[in-house]
Amino acid sequence: AYYKKVIRLNQRPMDIYMHFYTDIETVSTPRNGEYNASVTQLDEVLKTFYRTRTNVTIIKSSQNEFDESLSWMYQTKDLYDNGYTSMKNVFRQANSMRLAYDSINATKYDTFLFLRSDTFLCDQISLSVPPRGIVTPGWQKWGGVNDRIAVADAREAKIYAYRGEAYKKYLLSGVPTFNTESLLE
Repeated sequence: AYYKKVIRLNQRPMDIYMHFYTDIETVSTPRNGEYNASVTQLDEVLKTFYRTRTNVTIIKSSQNEFDESLSWMYQTKDLYDNGYTSMKNVFRQANSMRLAYDSINATKYDTFLFLRSDTFLCDQISLSVPPRGIVTPGWQKWGGVNDRIAVADAREAKIYAYRGEAYKKYLLSGVPTFNTESLLE
């Protein structure tokens, strides 16, 4: 889907930066009703992009090591009441975006496309962004901005990529609710 809906449509040179947690085989996201979903293997993803002659940079890290950095979370209320699983997933996803973004020479690019790997692309994605802006699809906004897909200029891309830090500050302030989509807005 990524090849057909993004690369072939846009007909422009692209560099792709992807982060993978190397120590997981399944993912559970109770908030989305997904349990023990198998993780796409890195080899399968790379085959898709290499055949297009797209430059791909893979960033790898350990989810278990990242989870250790989330010890602060247990000082907050489990707002989804599922053993912190959903809250950890929010921060894992934000960390993946940040690690991929941090590996980029951001001054080299004027347009950034953020795609979470757990998103199935139904529609084509055009990489035209208005000056100083960010575009997200109208679906799965949940009272804010879609946190799965965004096309952004350089300024907004950094904000989008570093949203995990803002989420942490928000949670530590003792808020009664936590909705990532509304926080992005």
